[in-house]
Amino acid sequence: MIYSLVLTLHLFAAIFYLGFMFFDVFIYSNTKKYTLAKTHQEMKANIGKASIKIMPLLALVLLLSGVYLFVSSSYGFIFHIKIALACVIFFIIIFSLFYRLVLKKPNPISKIAHKVILTCGILIVLIAKLYMYF
Repeated sequence: MIYSLVLTLHLFAAIFYLGFMFFDVFIYSNTKKYTLAKTHQEMKANIGKASIKIMPLLALVLLLSGVYLFVSSSYGFIFHIKIALACVIFFIIIFSLFYRLVLKKPNPISKIAHKVILTCGILIVLIAKLYMYF
């Protein structure tokens, strides 16, 4: 019973997290050419303020529920690839939060961070679907 609840929580957190990454990579980043530079900067600042409150929490839920699911299940080598991709995502998150909250500097990998996270997230989802076949 608890496994099913944790799995559901994990899936919803992943949907929300990857949904934001999709929005940022494909929709928000393309609004720059349709808005004034000042308006775009204000939008970016406001979205950043809102996302810094919720995205680390979603990442933490993903991490903790993922650890629980890892301990509770037995998948082979393919699961380790999924874990490695998740580690890449969490390294980027920690690195970005460190720059933004501790150093108070712009993130040097901000131009590629969300693209890499989205790509890793999509690969994790595809690998999860492979469990049915292997």
